[in-house]
Parts: sequence; structure tokens; C-alpha cells
Amino acid sequence: MLQKLARSAYRAWPRSRHRGFKVNFGKPVPLWSLLFILLLGSASGIAAYSGLIQISAESRSQNSPDFTIAALPASQSIPQGQLATFNVDLASLEDFAGSVTLTAFMSPSEKNISIALNPVTVSLFTGSATSGLTVSIGQATTVGSYTLNVTGTSGRLVRSVLIFLLVTPPPPPDFSLSASPPSLTMTAGSSGFSAILVTSIGGFEGNVTLTVAVTPVVSNRPTTSLTPVQVTISPGGTQGSNLVINTASNTPRLTYTVLVVGTSGSTSHSLAIALVVQ
Repeated sequence: MLQKLARSAYRAWPRSRHRGFKVNFGKPVPLWSLLFILLLGSASGIAAYSGLIQISAESRSQNSPDFTIAALPASQSIPQGQLATFNVDLASLEDFAGSVTLTAFMSPSEKNISIALNPVTVSLFTGSATSGLTVSIGQATTVGSYTLNVTGTSGRLVRSVLIFLLVTPPPPPDFSLSASPPSLTMTAGSSGFSAILVTSIGGFEGNVTLTVAVTPVVSNRPTTSLTPVQVTISPGGTQGSNLVINTASNTPRLTYTVLVVGTSGSTSHSLAIALVVQ
């Protein structure tokens, strides 16, 4: 059979290519030649099969279970003596359903900054999870830029995200005004109430005097009273004053603005309360 195939190949070969080339078909083909051909074919097949195995393995490795990690917000400015909170969000990739342990460290290191993760270990069995990150900036923290590295580890998988912090000086001592409720709707002839809250900012302490006025200025407009008219604030504290608003049956049915002003030395702040008389 091999001799017939060889004769057919010889006849089909162009004359210009086998001129001077002689083939003796009278002799049997040596056994070593057949073995060489078989080995050559086997080697080619093994190489092709190995290549397919490698491609298949690479394809599987590209689709291995994994997870992502992100932080929100990615950066924040924090005054000395304040807290900052972040969300560390993790999500499963390629059906990853394991547990991830979180760690965090600050660069450069700062002994007056404390970091807390809650929880420290999250499960991605449901596909996603969130851990709360709280950063406490001490009063003595050096002003400047810091980088917070949050790392999630699950077996050999390690993923990280960076959070950028800017520590700033604390705001100057001050106070703020707020009202509860911040607006009122009343029927003519009735009375209403609102609590005026004075809150310390940046360690403010001292006395704050309160005054109140109603606009527009019309006859029989609502009348007001504050008790007390002066409050004393301690650092980080809040004090309140009761605002009473009275209307008469002939008070014009209008929308009024009740303006509350708080003054301490050269510092003053105002608060507007919307009042609707029906």
C-alpha cells in the first residue's frame, strides 16, 4: 500500500522538481522510515493537544471567581477633632461567594488618627456587601494629606482601594441657629410655638442674645415672644429658647417671615421661619 501511494505522489510531482531524482520501488521500505514517520506525526499531535490544553487553562483562569472593592466617598477633607465616615463596598465577580476580611492602614502613619471597620469580615454569598469605615481625627493630628489603604483578603485573592484624606485646621469658634419646626401654618386667632436652638461650633462658649422681628410690617400682624432672650453656651453644647407666635382674629391672612437673630460680641447669625396665617 505504501509503495502505491509513493508511486502516485511521484507521478503527480512536477518534472522540474524531481529531475535527477530516482526512486527505487523494487526494494521494500525500511522499517525505521515508517517508525520515523509515525513518531513525527505523533509529536505533531501531542504539540497541538498541549496547545489546546494551555488555551483552555488560560480561558478558565480569566473567568476565575473574584471580587471588587470600592470606597465612597473616595476623598474627604476633615477638620482636626472631627470624625469622617466612608462606605467600603464589595461585589462578587464570576460567582465568587466567599468571605472577605478587611484591613486598613494610614500613610504616613499618624498616632492621633484612629480607624475602625464595621464589620471587619463580610460575606459575598448574596453578591455584594458593605462595611462602614470611621476615621477619627484627633485635635493634635498634623495638618496635611494622608492616604488610607483598605485591603480585602480572601484566600489568595487580595484587592485594595485607596482613600485620600485632607486634615485641615478646626473652624474658628462659632455658633449656629436652628428652629424646630422650621415653618408654621396657623389660623388667625391662634398661637404657635417653635424651639430656637443655639449650638456651639469649634469649641465656642459664651452668651448669645436673641431678638425676633416679623415682616411684612402691617397692622395687626402676628406678635412674638422669646423665653429666655439670652442663652449661655458651653463648648460642644446646645441651648434652647421658646418662641411663641400669637395672632388675632383680624390678623391679615398672609405669609410672614419671622426673623430670629442671635448675637455674641461681634458675631451674629440669623434664622428665618416661614409663617402662614390662614
